[in-house]
Amino acid sequence: MDLEEALRRYLSSPISELEFLKEIEKMRSFLILLCVKG
Repeated sequence: MDLEEALRRYLSSPISELEFLKEIEKMRSFLILLCVKG
């Protein structure tokens, strides 16, 4: 799931801000891992 999709889901659903931030953190660490490997 990319950031844009996450934003859309966040805006269109009653997901809590905390959940959203956790998703962002997960994605960020994933992206960092990808950058380190590549």
